Amino acid sequence: MTDSARQGPPERTMRETGQRRLRAMTYTAVFMVLVGAVLFALIPLAEADNRAYAAAPACPAGARADDCRARVTATVLGKKDEPSGKHTDYYLRLVDRAMRTDQVRLPDGRHLWEAVGVGDQVTVVYWQGEARQLRLGSLAQDTWRSPASDGRLPGAFAFSLLPFGLGLLSFCWWQRYRAGAKAYSAASAAGLVAGLMVGCVGFTLCLVGNGSAGQDVWQIARICVLSVVPAVVLSAVLSWWVTRRMRRMARKVVPVEPAGRRCLLAIVHGGVPYSVPGYCYLVVGDGPPAVTPDPTGGFARIALPPTLTVREVRPLTADDPAGWHGNYKDFGVVIACVDTNGDVPVRVAASRKTAPLVLGALLEAAAAEVG
Repeated sequence: MTDSARQGPPERTMRETGQRRLRAMTYTAVFMVLVGAVLFALIPLAEADNRAYAAAPACPAGARADDCRARVTATVLGKKDEPSGKHTDYYLRLVDRAMRTDQVRLPDGRHLWEAVGVGDQVTVVYWQGEARQLRLGSLAQDTWRSPASDGRLPGAFAFSLLPFGLGLLSFCWWQRYRAGAKAYSAASAAGLVAGLMVGCVGFTLCLVGNGSAGQDVWQIARICVLSVVPAVVLSAVLSWWVTRRMRRMARKVVPVEPAGRRCLLAIVHGGVPYSVPGYCYLVVGDGPPAVTPDPTGGFARIALPPTLTVREVRPLTADDPAGWHGNYKDFGVVIACVDTNGDVPVRVAASRKTAPLVLGALLEAAAAEVG
């Protein structure tokens, strides 16, 4: 294998790759915000049916028409609850004085469902042939309606895409102008996590919530706005704890000299001939550390030079390869080195369990060269 084939990507190429990745994230965030804004603008159109129902006058006594709200007295013939996945659907079977039967679904098994019994008389509010509300004495409850019947369906995606897109934009801004090559900080991830939290709240209330909170999309909007401050505080605390834990984990890595030959999962990355794509294993305890594509370490080994000097052990940073962030379990610890033959920065990624052996092998090889 020639030196040009072995040559890994230089630092400039790695920075350009990180910048392209950050631009792609920014474009994605802008797209999410725009789509969320469009869906938010569609909510008033989808809520036209609810506004017309609220503005409709009451029908004359004993009359039923589509342009007014009719109050019909009905008798409960039966109650039924049907398990449906992780929730239960609740139904009342009714018959009115004209012997017309109807099955009405309630949003939950509380309130009116618990109070009503077979044979009780209830008042049903009809509009455009659909039962919209049930009354039993002082109790009143809106009937269940599909999220596709009003603004909850576009609202669910608007309330999830808009805050998450804004959180992703804040993350991209922080990485572009504040983070640089430092480790991911609590501040950089706080906005992203907060946006995810608020989006989950809005999406869940729109599509899963029952009762008035699940029916009134504008009430859900108010809840989402009120949840922003606690979400930011909670996400900041959570991000700070995760970042602190990552740094503490890296500081606890101590060198352990290999007792025998081991083939470890590790990646050497830098503008050096021994940084080769596909060479993701490191053989230690059998002479100088050597990279290889073979999990057994039996062939195609390339020995690391004695000029490789360890500088520090750290967690992942913003400019580390995306593949390492995607596989934090195996490549969450980075051993930052310098090849003194040209002062080329070199990074060795390993897991928390194998990093002590990798560090010990690198230090042992450097000590042997000095000796």
